[in-house]
Amino acid sequence: MASVFIGIPTINRPEFVKHAICSALNQTYSDIEVVVSDNCSEPGVAESIANFISEINDKRIRFHQQEKNIGEYGQGRYFFSAAKQSQYFMILHDDDKLCENYLEKAIECLNKSAISAYFVADAYIIDENGDRTEQVKRKFLKEHGRDCATQGEFSVLDKHLDSGFTLISGTLFRTEILKASGFVDAEGVGNYPFESDIFLHLGDLGVKAWYQKEELLAFRFHATSMRHYIKLLDNEKTVNAMIRIFSCRQYTGRTERQRKAILGRLYRAKALITVRQGKANECRKYINKCFKYNILSVKLWLIAPIAYIAPWMFNWILPKLPISRDAPLLRREN
Repeated sequence: MASVFIGIPTINRPEFVKHAICSALNQTYSDIEVVVSDNCSEPGVAESIANFISEINDKRIRFHQQEKNIGEYGQGRYFFSAAKQSQYFMILHDDDKLCENYLEKAIECLNKSAISAYFVADAYIIDENGDRTEQVKRKFLKEHGRDCATQGEFSVLDKHLDSGFTLISGTLFRTEILKASGFVDAEGVGNYPFESDIFLHLGDLGVKAWYQKEELLAFRFHATSMRHYIKLLDNEKTVNAMIRIFSCRQYTGRTERQRKAILGRLYRAKALITVRQGKANECRKYINKCFKYNILSVKLWLIAPIAYIAPWMFNWILPKLPISRDAPLLRREN
């Protein structure tokens, strides 16, 4: 059994995933098992990936074909089950790639920080052609609270609630701690909020992680990334799922205030979704919930009078208002 398990989920990205595969197999730390799982790509795509893996002729990697599209939750559960007794666990998105010394550096840091549940490093950003884009990288670092972060141990829960600090792709977890956390909720389906589900489960244990302020992997931002065409807070199923995983938790102090602020933003998004569906009474219900969790929200005070004081404006103005984009933990999931 290899000490590091790397799962690479893929769908309809035959060229990108080849770079991800090669980056995993070319690590200076070689005690690895790599599983590529195709999530029902278009005809011919899966076959081309399977042939590519076969031609590599490396016993450390194998290909798996899912019978149906099981989303990010399904793929994650499949990989976690396949990891078995591996000491470390990683999911690497098919459009990202690791620097060749990533695992060596990650394991070295985790050996020094015995209390860290996982290792996360900075990334450089590449476009669809593999060229670096510094402007996007600066924006990415700022959005995820990395621009002012210092290297070392950090609280998983606080950082996640603050800025969605850690992304799932390329993060190296201690498998034992993931098992202890429960990994993800049994109710989770589809793609979202798989990433937040994992980090909230770990955060509930009060664990810390290690941040390496060094570019050791590449995130590929490109036109076919879901982040470009899926508006998460416009999606009722996603908002409902996020409300579910945050509503069932309760913390203390600043952490609890963070949780309530996020719920306030989610209920505001829910209110705007329902008014677009022509459900005025439901909208008012969610505005009330938003007040409960985040009464200081400026955006909320802008829309509440329309719903309560000037109902004749309700169906005219509210549908034109933008849904909140300021929930940082929703900003980037593949």
